[in-house]
Amino acid sequence: MSHPITDREPEAKTFRRSSLFARLPWIGFGVTLLFLVLIAAATDRVTNSLASDEVWVSHSQDVERILGRLRGDFLAAETSRLLYVVTGNETRLEPYFSVSQRIPGDIDQLKALTGDNPAQQKQLDGLRLLINRRDGALKELVALGKNGGETAKQQADLALTANLSNQAMNIIQRMRDDEDVLLKQRQTISRHTYETVRVILAAAFLAVVVMLALMFRRLWTELRQRVQAESSVRKLNVRILQLQDTSAARWPGNCTTASARCLRP
Repeated sequence: MSHPITDREPEAKTFRRSSLFARLPWIGFGVTLLFLVLIAAATDRVTNSLASDEVWVSHSQDVERILGRLRGDFLAAETSRLLYVVTGNETRLEPYFSVSQRIPGDIDQLKALTGDNPAQQKQLDGLRLLINRRDGALKELVALGKNGGETAKQQADLALTANLSNQAMNIIQRMRDDEDVLLKQRQTISRHTYETVRVILAAAFLAVVVMLALMFRRLWTELRQRVQAESSVRKLNVRILQLQDTSAARWPGNCTTASARCLRP
């Protein structure tokens, strides 16, 4: 005689298995939804990082553009100064003073753009001081030329303006080199961030495809099992009807209304 608890164990296992099997679609849906939320959060974070990187790249490009303009203005002013030194003609200095009026504006823009870089701020302060000293020395040189001042003093002013110009040009070139290094670093970071975004989006797409494929496979399996079950039920009904017909044919007196085709004697 079998124990009743032992007999119920297979039934309990079957019930638990069928219950878990019924919950699988919801579990799959929840896991897919959670995965998509995590991917969306990661994509949003990396995209914001990419946007920030691009802002810094654009910032470095603006600094380099203004430094290039400052360098061009400075070279134009220096050319006018050298022409005046060679010819002694004051009219050669008109472009110098015209261009020199734009240089303080360029320095102010660079100061605003490089507020996050103390080293460049310090270099800009030194550049402004050098340019002011050079302008003062050049004006003194022009005044000495007008008044027929001492040649020794003129030579000293010439040497001073040349020295100050070289120092200022070195500062501008050093700033351009430093900003170029920063620009390359920021471009590298931006490229890496962009590649990360691509990888995350590709992984998200692949994950969604895999999840959809698993869900479709699950639904297809359930549909096929249902079709098979319905087919089995129909076959069973046909078999039952056949048995009933056979029974009715053998024992006409036992013909019941349950038979679809009860044969009469």
